[in-house]
Amino acid sequence: MVMNGFSEAERRVLEERAQLLARKAEQKEDKGDVLEVVLCAVAKEVFALPVSYLREVVPLPAVTALPHCPDWLMGIAHVRGNLMSVLCLAKFCQAKGASTPEYLAVVEGPDGPLGLAVDKVQTCQMIALSSLVRGEERSDRRVTLGVTPEMATVLDVPRLIGLSEIVIE
Repeated sequence: MVMNGFSEAERRVLEERAQLLARKAEQKEDKGDVLEVVLCAVAKEVFALPVSYLREVVPLPAVTALPHCPDWLMGIAHVRGNLMSVLCLAKFCQAKGASTPEYLAVVEGPDGPLGLAVDKVQTCQMIALSSLVRGEERSDRRVTLGVTPEMATVLDVPRLIGLSEIVIE
């Protein structure tokens, strides 16, 4: 039987294609809600660093302390030809427990790289931004996007890099 110029078989094929295209559009929309992160242990907590800002993770290099700096600023380090500030993530975010940094997560900002000292690098995973719980705006967590259901704190790297107290003159 022919309807609207199409046979029954052609109409079924067109409907299946339309449904397939609709599913693909839904999947593309969902990707905007997904963020790829690297999970890092810091003291007794877990922080998630968005991969889009992460340049590399290296074993913690020698860090040269600078005088008259806050305790969360470990100093400066030389990594692959770049001199960068090294921020102790545990102290800066007031993480619970003792921290023994072993790795440097290098994030890239508009003014150059910044090193974040972390204890361990655990895994890489995708998280849904819509699943994040936004807590009270505490001063020690002002650079976060929220907390995942698994209790990983997702860092807002551009906000962190943009803080005036991080710039050492």
